Amino acid sequence: MEAAKLPDTVPKGVREAALRLEPWGEKHKIRIHVSEKEPILLAVPVGFANATPMLQELKASRDDYLQRFAAPLPADDVFEVVYVESKDAYTAYVDDLVARQEYLKGWAAGAKETAGFWLHRPLAAAYYRNTKDPKEKSAEFNVRNQLVHQFGHLLANSTLGRQPYWIQEAIAWSLEQARENTIYAFCHRSGFVFRKEHGGWPKLGKGYVASNGAASLDKIFAMDRNGEIPKEVGAGAMALADQLASKHKEAFAKYLAALRADFDAKNGDTNYKIALDKQKEMFTAAFGAGALKSIPAELH
Repeated sequence: MEAAKLPDTVPKGVREAALRLEPWGEKHKIRIHVSEKEPILLAVPVGFANATPMLQELKASRDDYLQRFAAPLPADDVFEVVYVESKDAYTAYVDDLVARQEYLKGWAAGAKETAGFWLHRPLAAAYYRNTKDPKEKSAEFNVRNQLVHQFGHLLANSTLGRQPYWIQEAIAWSLEQARENTIYAFCHRSGFVFRKEHGGWPKLGKGYVASNGAASLDKIFAMDRNGEIPKEVGAGAMALADQLASKHKEAFAKYLAALRADFDAKNGDTNYKIALDKQKEMFTAAFGAGALKSIPAELH
C-alpha cells in the first residue's frame, strides 16, 4: 500500500516516516512495511520473501523485551528497521538520516563504510549485505537474527537511554537468543566466524561467569565496540543480563537508571564511557556489597 493511503490506525509517526522514506524506497526498490497500531517500520528489498513474518517477529521481540527488561515504550517513539542489499540504497538512507539530524554529519562518512548501525536519535537501525559479493554469499548469515538483534538495540535505546556497551549488546544478544535460539550478530568481530560459534551461548555464558567470578565481570564491563570480544565474554554478558533481569529485576532497573543518569550528566557526549572502577562501584551499590562475587556464583 502507498504510504499516503495508510489507514489512520497506523500511528501518526509511522505514517510520517513511511511517507518520508517512500521516494527513497521507490528509487532503490525497497518496500516499506508497517502494521496497524504498531510503532515499527520495516524496510526491505522488494524481493524479500518473508517481510510479513519478519514484521511479526519484531513485534514478538518487542513483547519479549518489555516483559523481561523494561516497560513501557514511550508513546511517540517510532522504530525504523532497515535491511538493504544495495550499497546505493544504504548510503542514500544514511544521507536521509543526516538530513533529519544535523548531529550525524560527522558520523555519516564512516557509517557508509560499515555493514550496519543503530542510533539513539532517530530510533533507526540498518543492515547492509552485498548479495553479489561471492564472499558474502558463502558467509554464515541469518537476516532474522540480525534484524532482531538490531531492533533490540533500538528498544534499549528507547527505554533505557545510553548504557555501557556491554549492556546494549547483552540485551540485544539475549533477545536474539530467545527468539532465534542462535547468535549470528557479531557486531564486534572482524575475522571469520565458525559455524559452531552460533550455538551454545546460554551454557557457555553461565559457565564462563560462574567459573571466573569477579574477574569475568571485569572483562564484561570493559567490553568495547572498537575491540574484539571473545565469544565466552559476549556469552557471559548475555548470561549476566539474563540473570539480573530474571532474579534481581528491581535492583537491575535501579542500576540501569543510575547508569543512564551518569551518561545524561555528560550532556550528550557520545565519546564518554563509564570507567571500569565506577561501573563496579555502581554495581555494588545496586546489588549489594558482595555482589561482584555473589552474582557470578548464582550462575553455577
